[in-house]
Order: sequence, then C-alpha cells, then structure tokens
Amino acid sequence: MLITEDRKSMKSILNFIECTVILHNFLVVENESEVPQEWLDETDISHLDNNDELNCAIPQESPKNTQQMQ
Repeated sequence: MLITEDRKSMKSILNFIECTVILHNFLVVENESEVPQEWLDETDISHLDNNDELNCAIPQESPKNTQQMQ
C-alpha cells in the first residue's frame, strides 16, 4: 500500500488501525485469564522526557518519511 496525502490513502490507514484495535480487544477479552495482571495495570506508564526525540515536533519542511525514520 502506498501512503500518500490523498484522502483515500488516509481512510485506508484508519481502517487498518480500526481493525487492529478491534482484533486486539477481541483477543484480550477472549483470553483474559491468560493475560498477565501487570499488563493490565494502568498505573505502569512510562513517560518520555520533554527533550526526547519522540516528543519533538517534526519541522513542516522535513521529508515525508522523517517520522518513520526516528
């Protein structure tokens, strides 16, 4: 699949994400007894530093694949 700025491309990406979330939720519910409790602990969130590369804005003039290459 070619990713472009086209509206159709964005809709395809969102459909893939939606399907992935649905499948994930289905699998978690179906296998709830097999999921380790620490995976479900919502207090275990790792925070990124403010100056972490993943928290920095990507300049508008950057190549289209900059975010993927981080």
